Amino acid sequence: LIIFGWRLNSVPLTNWDEGIYANVNLELFRSHDWSKLTYFGADFLEKPPLQFWLTSVLFGILGPTELAVRLLPALAGVATALLLARWAWQAARQQWTALAAGIVFLLGRFALVHAFRTGDLDGLLTFFTTLALYGYWRSWTAPRWIIVWGVASAAAVMTKSLVGLLPLIIV
Repeated sequence: LIIFGWRLNSVPLTNWDEGIYANVNLELFRSHDWSKLTYFGADFLEKPPLQFWLTSVLFGILGPTELAVRLLPALAGVATALLLARWAWQAARQQWTALAAGIVFLLGRFALVHAFRTGDLDGLLTFFTTLALYGYWRSWTAPRWIIVWGVASAAAVMTKSLVGLLPLIIV
């Protein structure tokens, strides 16, 4: 939580994707029309709506701030690190392996700088992709986990369209 959440609201929106997505979130929040996304009033069809819907809920709770824009990806980073550590523990049954998996993930520049500390879509996509693959792996011994694979795969597609098909392609 400290790594991904430290001072999320202390820096203005920095890259153009983050600014565009924040504006789409703001327009969704103000319009209350969850059936379409807009950017400066024009239809925004470039990305699927899941992260925008969730961030709009955060706008209602925290207000339209940098923190609200970045909180969901930060929480996805925490969840991904914990999921990778759990997966490593279940696969190897060694504490150091689980710890190493979480630490290696946290030390990655992609994870720390881009995906989980900005309002971009990559953090949530990474979490859903990891969860889908974990669910598929678990389904080898507990078939009900195939539901987690399916729901997480669908959420990945609803986060970043074709790139969200990665769990399906990998499996």
